[in-house]
Amino acid sequence: MTIVDDPGQYFSSRILRLQAPYQEGRDVRILQSLLNLLPDHVTPTRLDTDGIFGFDTLRAVREFQKYFKLDSTGIVSDQTFYYLGHCSGKFSKKEPIFSSRIISSSSQGRDVQILQNRLAAYKKTFLNRPATGKYDLCTAQAVSCIQDDFSIQGEEGVVGPRTYTAILLQAPLGGRILKKGLHGLDTYFLQIYLHQLGYYDSDPNGYFSAATFKALKKFQHAADIRVDGIAGPQTFLALGNSLPFPQSHFFYHSQTGDSITSTASLFKRTEASVLQHNGLKPSHKRLKPGQLLKMPGPLAFHLLKKGDSIDGVAEKYDIDHENLLKANRLQISMGLIPGETLVLPGCQANLTGCIAYLNRRAGLIELKSIHLQDMNTRILHVFNDNDLTRLSIARNRTRLNLSTINGLHSTYDLNANRLEPLPQSRSPKNKDQLLPGSSLKIRSIIKDGRLHFSPDNSTSITADTKDLIRQFQDKHITRCLLSPDGSYMLIFASTSPARENDAYIFNAKTGQLLKIAGNSIDGLFSTDSRKFLLISRKYFGAYYPWFYTKIELFSCRGNFLSQEMLSRSAEINKDCFNSDNTSFVFAMSDPHTFYPLPDSPRYLYIKKLNSSLLLQLTSDDKPFSPVWI
Repeated sequence: MTIVDDPGQYFSSRILRLQAPYQEGRDVRILQSLLNLLPDHVTPTRLDTDGIFGFDTLRAVREFQKYFKLDSTGIVSDQTFYYLGHCSGKFSKKEPIFSSRIISSSSQGRDVQILQNRLAAYKKTFLNRPATGKYDLCTAQAVSCIQDDFSIQGEEGVVGPRTYTAILLQAPLGGRILKKGLHGLDTYFLQIYLHQLGYYDSDPNGYFSAATFKALKKFQHAADIRVDGIAGPQTFLALGNSLPFPQSHFFYHSQTGDSITSTASLFKRTEASVLQHNGLKPSHKRLKPGQLLKMPGPLAFHLLKKGDSIDGVAEKYDIDHENLLKANRLQISMGLIPGETLVLPGCQANLTGCIAYLNRRAGLIELKSIHLQDMNTRILHVFNDNDLTRLSIARNRTRLNLSTINGLHSTYDLNANRLEPLPQSRSPKNKDQLLPGSSLKIRSIIKDGRLHFSPDNSTSITADTKDLIRQFQDKHITRCLLSPDGSYMLIFASTSPARENDAYIFNAKTGQLLKIAGNSIDGLFSTDSRKFLLISRKYFGAYYPWFYTKIELFSCRGNFLSQEMLSRSAEINKDCFNSDNTSFVFAMSDPHTFYPLPDSPRYLYIKKLNSSLLLQLTSDDKPFSPVWI
């Protein structure tokens, strides 16, 4: 049931100032929260978001006004709201002010357009088209996702005060169209997003300067949208759908009193490694407030879930509460987004084994390994062949197989530490093509009312259950994966015209077939054949499907166990599980599905099953196709 409060004291519904008695309300709390999003050199005063306009709030407002060269009165009226990225009074152009009314299915106007712009630029966006100013089904679905993430009840199907509050804090970009000369909080976040994507190389300062203009045009050109240096609906949408989720570019936001020494100590790194990783000289040990620093890996992260709190995360990993706040100040000030990550400063995991992966570098492909106990990285071999697409490990686990799209290319002997060419009988010219992900060969799909599979050259699996035939008689089987012990098979089938795959688990011993999920694209069995990871898509938006990638864990009996990841760009390879099947390795990068952005740094991660712990292994490489040796 929808129960919506009247907007009442919406943001900018009144002039905010220090008075007796103190002003109190939701609008004051939003003001305090927005001021806390800015770095120390803009607003040095950190505020309790208690919703009371006291002397600390007055001081922070004056700091904000002074920094942006406004009249430092401490009074928050239309111009100060405007620099906070919010249009009211004369800046609203006599249109409904954003957050001033309940938005529902019949609503349209400039405030709806602002809602759509903010949702489009949100780092976990569920919109896939620019703002129209009409509250349509796609916008309602995007609003519903935010309401679900932040457990907002009583506003189902509409945008009310609690939803507005979440959007104002989570999506500070999109409240106004930005161009050269427009400064403020939203410009600061525009710079942060461009910095994360590699287009803005200065420290964000909230001033829309020539450097910001140049960076924005460079991004627009890469995204193949209108290149005008103006951040409008198309740019907001491109930014929101190009940012990695969860974050794969962690930057530490320097604060007052920070130095290279203190920051290295916070993350338990050497000063030399932090300096080198950021291209700084030893003389650059003093840090400016707001300066962004990359941290050398490995880094540990907590994958947030609904209901998580800072106290709970600090206690879970035995991390000092203040250190956790310091390392994640911007993230925590905005609010804890389910599916996003918090960096765990100083947290170290006990890892064993070795990861091998392929890495693109300057027109070459490197075969590399990471020894997890000491994080020592080695280059095993360098290839001039850019056609390598996949790495896998042989069954005896002594060789790495390297493949192109045409088949096996070569093998690397882990014992002898050398590359070996393929025997002639195993060359790509051999027509006997293996299915990716297993040694399974499809002998035939349906013949004489029976389903035939051949896992090797001498044996076959035959199923003649009516259920099996009924499931596949009108579908095209696109992919099959056999478990290591040959007992189970993952089957992906699509209806005609082929668009979405359904995933099935087939028990080869009993003949039982279960449909697991829809919108599935791949799967990976554990080495003990007891469970598997299913990779599927969560679609959103209109016109054509845009999606997040889901990684879910199932038992081989077909029981759902857990959702391991929701990501824009997760890639998992065969042989991703460790030896005891408690963790898996995968790669994440900036999403390139919807906009043609150039290749960017990618990152290797280890995820513990049924755990919120995520470990980033690499920082400067472009790794792909990782395997756990």
